Amino acid sequence: MNLFTYGTLMFDTVWLRVTGRPFPSVEATLPGYRIFGVRDELFPGIVVDESATDGVKGRLYREIDPGTMARLDTFEDWFYVRELVPVLTAENEALHAHAYVVPPENVHVLTEAFWDPADFAASHLNRFLSGR
Repeated sequence: MNLFTYGTLMFDTVWLRVTGRPFPSVEATLPGYRIFGVRDELFPGIVVDESATDGVKGRLYREIDPGTMARLDTFEDWFYVRELVPVLTAENEALHAHAYVVPPENVHVLTEAFWDPADFAASHLNRFLSGR
């Protein structure tokens, strides 16, 4: 199973803490989506936005077994839905992967500010890890 990650799970330290082991992965983009911060949290959520020409940058993990996917489902919050989405890898391979998406009925949990992974890594990663 493939999983497209775009937030905290893109970071090796978070991924390994949740899954317990590395998986093959590549950089990827999810077209037609935007990324925003989650209110009162350090992590983001994504929503469909077909006008989003750049899409969301992230990491695609491959060969995820059902047990690991179950741990990831438990890690994610109540307002996400895991669904299949079209992803484009850095090598221009188009494929489908699972992703945790904020559905329209839960967009109220998002801020209006875009979430920046570089800012998260520099300013919030250690605090995030200490809280999990």
